[in-house]
Amino acid sequence: MLPTPNRYAVLDLGTNIFHLLIVELEEGAEAFKTLYKEKISVKIGKGGISQGIINEEAQKRIMQAFHRFASTLQSYEVPSHKIYATATSAFRSAKNGHEIAFRIYQNFGIQISIIKGTEEAQYIYEGIRQAVSLKDKTALIMDIGGGSVELILGNATKIFWKQSFEIGGQRLLDQFMRTDPISQLDLQRMELYLETALLELTQILFRHTPQMLIGSAGAFETVVAMAQYRQEQRITLVDEHGEMIEKSVRIDKDDFYKLYQQIIMSNHEQRKAIEGMLDIRADMIVVAMALIKFVLEKVNVQHFFASAYSLKEGVLFNKILQIEG
Repeated sequence: MLPTPNRYAVLDLGTNIFHLLIVELEEGAEAFKTLYKEKISVKIGKGGISQGIINEEAQKRIMQAFHRFASTLQSYEVPSHKIYATATSAFRSAKNGHEIAFRIYQNFGIQISIIKGTEEAQYIYEGIRQAVSLKDKTALIMDIGGGSVELILGNATKIFWKQSFEIGGQRLLDQFMRTDPISQLDLQRMELYLETALLELTQILFRHTPQMLIGSAGAFETVVAMAQYRQEQRITLVDEHGEMIEKSVRIDKDDFYKLYQQIIMSNHEQRKAIEGMLDIRADMIVVAMALIKFVLEKVNVQHFFASAYSLKEGVLFNKILQIEG
């Protein structure tokens, strides 16, 4: 059977989670239908990201994930030249990142593109503006990964500023979470560190005043899921896998602060027991919430938006719809 010509796949190889998205272009190549979504907790940054290496145990998990992905891609008849695989912070900062990417190509025939942080930020922007109506409003966009954090300032038509910072969740976890629950001293240490690490953000906010704050990726999906259960909302916002159902969801600042207090005062087992929490997020959510709080206090907004679209959707729109449309 010949491969289906209008099927495409995007692989987002993050520091903690690998995502697979398989889509089919609909008539006119102006929209796509999602056929399959999967995420696998690979944690390639664990035990190595702070040393600039992907260790042997993480490499085994990478190969196991690709065995599964390769089988799924074959069953959906996605041609190899229509598979777009992007690797981010853990791969680009690891001494052996390119070597592992080549091994993946040798074993599975999937070409890995290890992208720069600014390119990652561009794709995130492309994805988010398909999910959130920006119009002429200036928005600060934030994506928290395990290895890096991307911050973008822009509106519906242009980017004013974008930057990638190597201060992702796994790195912050390794550096600041010395106790569980995290101590007030370590929260203060992290805040001082972020003031220095994100000085460029503080400076750009003097020149541009964002009217919106938009977050994407797993930490924000977890905030949405927890808020849903806390407020006992009748509308289901996330599915059983923690994936957002709506393209974007609004979270009020007061609701976020209540969740923040609950998270920082809880230990691992208590966090796992919170409704809406995924096991794979139970530790990193602590530093992610502290990072969201830090940025939230830099902008004058009463609520923020969580976007269901991020890097992989940005790759989809940028690489596929523009080519086919």
